[in-house]
Amino acid sequence: MASFRLITGVVLTALVMLAGIWWITPDGHGTRERVSTQLRAHRATELRSISGTDRTVQALIATENSRFFGQRYGLDPLGAVKPLISPILGRGDQGGSTIDQQLAKLAYPDEAQGALGPARVIVLAMKNDQIYTRHQILLMYVNVAYFGHGHYGLADAARGYFGREADQLSWAQASLLAGLVQAPSRYDPLLYLGRARTRQAHVLDRLVDTGTLTEAEASVVRSAPLGLRRRAA
Repeated sequence: MASFRLITGVVLTALVMLAGIWWITPDGHGTRERVSTQLRAHRATELRSISGTDRTVQALIATENSRFFGQRYGLDPLGAVKPLISPILGRGDQGGSTIDQQLAKLAYPDEAQGALGPARVIVLAMKNDQIYTRHQILLMYVNVAYFGHGHYGLADAARGYFGREADQLSWAQASLLAGLVQAPSRYDPLLYLGRARTRQAHVLDRLVDTGTLTEAEASVVRSAPLGLRRRAA
């Protein structure tokens, strides 16, 4: 009984925190402009549209948030509860981030700071979900994501690493790029190709797990040439 009361108290406290933070966070209407402003600041090319068949987009979804198109409120329920409870328990952000949450962190970096930062990110993800379609959120994310070597957004990353447009990448190139967003410096393919290839293998495993590629297709991609430029622009 005591354990039940403790859990109930923690959950109620988390809900009260969420309600309070809801009122003090931005309403989300400025997210698109924030993304565009960042792209202009970095002199990056903005993709105006993406297709569900774009290989890098498929690889990003499979790796970062495989239930992206089916989820509601921009959250993974289990992953969302952990950051709300973590400040109460004195722990860091223990939750997995959805693409919506990653977009919130990138568009509103100041809101993501501090002990309540993870909770603010959750609120921003929920607000964005009320305003934008799934496709719009995904497009903003691929535009503002950082791929290393000064490349913000998928368009610049594709040109910088491979000299190609984003929709012309091979599966080998797309799976490599999708692996970079988690830690662009650690998986830098120009400095640490072995690490980048290991991360790429994980992305390919996720593409197989989600049914996008067969194991035979992924096996061919694993040994396919990357066509990396000697140095990123």
